[in-house]
Amino acid sequence: MQKNEWASWVQAIFSVIAICAAVGIAMWQRRAEKAATVQRDLARAEIVASKVLLMTSGLPVQLERLASHIRSVPEAADPMQLLETMQAQFDFMPMPDEGQLMNLLPMPKKSARRLTHACELVDQSKLSIRKLKQIGLVRNLREMPEQFSALGDVVDRSVVLIEESRKDLDAFLHGRNAEVIAQS
Repeated sequence: MQKNEWASWVQAIFSVIAICAAVGIAMWQRRAEKAATVQRDLARAEIVASKVLLMTSGLPVQLERLASHIRSVPEAADPMQLLETMQAQFDFMPMPDEGQLMNLLPMPKKSARRLTHACELVDQSKLSIRKLKQIGLVRNLREMPEQFSALGDVVDRSVVLIEESRKDLDAFLHGRNAEVIAQS
């Protein structure tokens, strides 16, 4: 081979090497960015999980009390007043908002779904109390014990889901702390 043919071959080989290096660097950067994003999402989920754990610490007890009150509405001296009080308690009940729930997505899906379902049940209970108040304007609430019993069951189910969610959040936080300790 002549000198200019060698130069063409060397240039072609180094061009292929440069292209492979560029592809490899791009793939490495993409993986590094993805790993950094995952770490940021996990750190955000950890912060939100801590806040949600604190926020929901007294929630099961509050909901259990409300379930008991809900079932007692038909026997109450003033059922409408009791519904008013329950609605006020539900309105001031600390629940994670949608943004906080979205930030918990790095948690195991089952755990995130369980907490989301618990929040939906509490929202459904709030709506049911509002509807029962409207019904109470035209019907005697004392004649509807089965509706209150069913609503009490919904609130009881939300208590179970919230307690399970709190255990999931706690396990997630303890698992994350163990990972951080292991990495250091």
